[in-house]
Amino acid sequence: MRRLIIQKAFLQHKHTLMKSMYSILFLFSLLLLNVSCEEEKQVFEITAQLDGFTENAVVTLIDGVSSKEIATTQIKNRAFVFSGYLSNTPTSLNILIKEDDHNTSITSLFIANEKINIQGDKKDFPDNLQILGSPHQALKTELAQKTTALNDSYDEEIQKMIAKRQANMWNDSLQTVYWGKNGVFETIDNEILAIKKEFIEENINTYYGLKVLASTKNNLSKAFITSQLQQLQPTYKETEYVHVIETFLNNEPLAKNDFLYDFEAENQEGQIVQFSDHFDSKKYVLLEFSSPHCGWCKKALPEIKKLANQKSTTLTIVTLNVENDKDDWIKTSKENKVNWTSLWNEKGRNSDAFTKYRVAGTPTYVLFNQEGKMIKKWTGYDENLIQDIEAHFTL
Repeated sequence: MRRLIIQKAFLQHKHTLMKSMYSILFLFSLLLLNVSCEEEKQVFEITAQLDGFTENAVVTLIDGVSSKEIATTQIKNRAFVFSGYLSNTPTSLNILIKEDDHNTSITSLFIANEKINIQGDKKDFPDNLQILGSPHQALKTELAQKTTALNDSYDEEIQKMIAKRQANMWNDSLQTVYWGKNGVFETIDNEILAIKKEFIEENINTYYGLKVLASTKNNLSKAFITSQLQQLQPTYKETEYVHVIETFLNNEPLAKNDFLYDFEAENQEGQIVQFSDHFDSKKYVLLEFSSPHCGWCKKALPEIKKLANQKSTTLTIVTLNVENDKDDWIKTSKENKVNWTSLWNEKGRNSDAFTKYRVAGTPTYVLFNQEGKMIKKWTGYDENLIQDIEAHFTL
């Protein structure tokens, strides 16, 4: 009997030891997996060797979508370096080099977490730099080189037009020559669009090809867009670009008196709300698409504050932040003392609302009557904007 008791106790002790060993092994394997994942996490590194810039010129790396500053450094011995981690890649970045208030150079990138090397001269900005290390950037450079001459021609014609205006030579005939159907600018735009269409067809199964399709969709036929989507390989079918394009195809732009497109977002109190929740049959509603780092949005901010305070009995303002950085939205909303409804959606500029309302840039404003029918849409900001908005709702 005693022998059986001893054997049973030994077996229980052995079982407990085995469980402990398995637990230790499991925890150890998790630790190894975590270390392995950290080691495999890729980061970006941008190195540059540039001629023509003054020593200690300030170099700023900027998010190409939100315009938010990512990092700042200086040119030392012709060189500078940036490194870090990018989410949602490949993505757009801008590099701005400022020597003084009168000498600024900028170029744009489209990269993932890769090692990039930039070489060239100040005169090579923005499109003639040698940028190596990224297949995504290589495609961007290819398209830029194909359209450089046309873009330069466009800029030259703009300068000619400005000169004629300043010399009081402008008239209706010149207006037609430059801005009319088949005019100077429409002809150049159509030539650029033709180049982009060919580029899209050749590179539809790349992230940059999809990006160009998404950014050019307003100027392309639905038949062309659909034909390109049908060519997609599985790798690219689940991308945000495709979601945006399909949302665009499935929803017509709002016209006057059309009912609102509803959407879901988070407000300052952390509540998930519908845009339609902000209608009470008594007030007009102004929907603002805004970015905290957009220069024109910053110019509009004091006017929107004034509108929110002075017209609170007749107008509800709802601002949708179009960037996907939640912490930045909360921080800048507090800094800007936004005391009206501000909303945020994690998809940012890829949200359904951004696409359905055909937002081409920020700020964009859409005014609705008390029943949720659209009255008018404004893109951009100028000194007459608020006065024009006020004129469209009953005081």
